[in-house]
Amino acid sequence: MSRRHSLPALYRRLNCQYFRGRLPKYPIKRTDETREIGGQPITAGCNHEQRVIFLPRNVSQELLLRYLLYEMCHIETRDDIRLHGPRWCDCLRRVAAGAAWLEEELSWYEDRFPGYPPVLTGEQVVRLEIDSTARNLPGERWTKVRRRLAGAADIDNQAFDKGYPWALEKWLEAQTHQGARRSQTAF
Repeated sequence: MSRRHSLPALYRRLNCQYFRGRLPKYPIKRTDETREIGGQPITAGCNHEQRVIFLPRNVSQELLLRYLLYEMCHIETRDDIRLHGPRWCDCLRRVAAGAAWLEEELSWYEDRFPGYPPVLTGEQVVRLEIDSTARNLPGERWTKVRRRLAGAADIDNQAFDKGYPWALEKWLEAQTHQGARRSQTAF
């Protein structure tokens, strides 16, 4: 069975097995591209706006399954502004229970963020949310993004404008960066 034809079937099977079939359909694209987030090379990911999962080409079946479960947990928790927050960690623990790599994966975050999931400052939350929104909803209008960012920072729009006057410029930069990356790569 070729990987190309087996990945959609694997996604459907895992969706039924671990997510009660609730996850929306996300096509899976294989890529050789690597991107960097927080100084770490990333070879897998998902784009919620395009509803697509990106997985690396040349990895073992075991690692491919690991990446797929990881991304499926991102799909399940896509409304959580904390990409690797408690809901995502709980999802990964549930779907990968007993897997040798699970605790290693979660400890990677704990080692970098003592007390993980981290307690973030308002500025950190806004910056992470801008990057996440630019990646997952690159065509979103600023008014919607601003509302989302203010909600993420747990303040109203007026307080957001006063406290984060740099946010619009950062959003425009992130959109430009994501647009350039989309034209150059599968991500």
